[in-house]
Amino acid sequence: MNDIQSVIDRLENINANLENPHMPDAIHVEALKEIIPEVIQELKEMKNKKSIALYPHQERVVIELKELTKKRDDLLAFFDTPTCKGMENQDQNLLTIQLEIMDSYIRILEVRIDRFHELNYKEQNPSPKNKIC
Repeated sequence: MNDIQSVIDRLENINANLENPHMPDAIHVEALKEIIPEVIQELKEMKNKKSIALYPHQERVVIELKELTKKRDDLLAFFDTPTCKGMENQDQNLLTIQLEIMDSYIRILEVRIDRFHELNYKEQNPSPKNKIC
């Protein structure tokens, strides 16, 4: 199931960042405070969803979300590096705007994927017509 794989990939990415010896411990804690609640929420949502088959074009959106989320997580980790801190303010501001736009894009993809699941569930589990209560 691709949703579970995307959570696994995020956790592996977080773990790799945590094992980075060049990243201060305070950054690790802050990253965990931000990302772990998101991962927990994703797991809860997956637990509550029934397994719904997605069409190929919908699967591509799931892959796009996975790839974008990894890029966003990598950019977030980059903010706390000496390289980023050594950049000019304008460049740091542009990266901040980029991160905000990536977050918006991620939210849009998540809503689209939720809609795929809702619509496909209705399609794959039609309600009986003329149902008597």
